[in-house]
Amino acid sequence: MKERRILCHQCSAYDREAMRCRHGKANPQKKAESLLVAELLGVRALCVHNPFREALLLRMYSPNRRFLWTDPPAPLIPADVEIELMEDEEP
Repeated sequence: MKERRILCHQCSAYDREAMRCRHGKANPQKKAESLLVAELLGVRALCVHNPFREALLLRMYSPNRRFLWTDPPAPLIPADVEIELMEDEEP
């Protein structure tokens, strides 16, 4: 199911009197505008509610990886593992 986009006037960080974000973030409506903001001001300038933010982060910081959501394989643990329990000695 597609997540609903949170618009600026619905966010708790939006100042209605000043008509701007209290944190100074931008939330462009189009992907091209989000890309432009990320290139000019950096990804931190984009609002966390921007639907294109995560994809831009992945593309900017890992451009050569195709599938970023796959977990790396877990290291193999040898079949025979010995654990020794030490008891405290009372003096």
